[in-house]
Amino acid sequence: MPERNLDNELNENENENITEDKVLKYRICYPSFYGKKIVNAKYGYQYDWYPNTIDSLRLFKVINTTCYSDKKGYNLTRKEDVYNEPLFLYYDTPEQYASHNRVNITNKMVLDWHEKQKKIFPNGIFSREGYEKLK
Repeated sequence: MPERNLDNELNENENENITEDKVLKYRICYPSFYGKKIVNAKYGYQYDWYPNTIDSLRLFKVINTTCYSDKKGYNLTRKEDVYNEPLFLYYDTPEQYASHNRVNITNKMVLDWHEKQKKIFPNGIFSREGYEKLK
């Protein structure tokens, strides 16, 4: 009996169930929206803070305009219309953003962000004076 090549073979029932309409959807990110609590863009957990508040300055914010995902952060298929609205993404740190998006960011950018955090939130408490100096 000849050996079967299982890597390239589908039985007839499986082949019938595959259609062009079935496309794998996966979540690229978890966007945050005004009026709702901020969500971590990589993991989806919710913070106790809202966008554009003093506490939101604790996070690394990115505005994604790539149009690769829908408003909920799922990848777009070829048949779907492009979602033209920017997505607001919040990360704990710039390093988390870089690892999630597989991009390189400069050490200067990372160090500057951490220094800014130390000035605005010394000992974890908001400093109006530190904030005003950075403006």
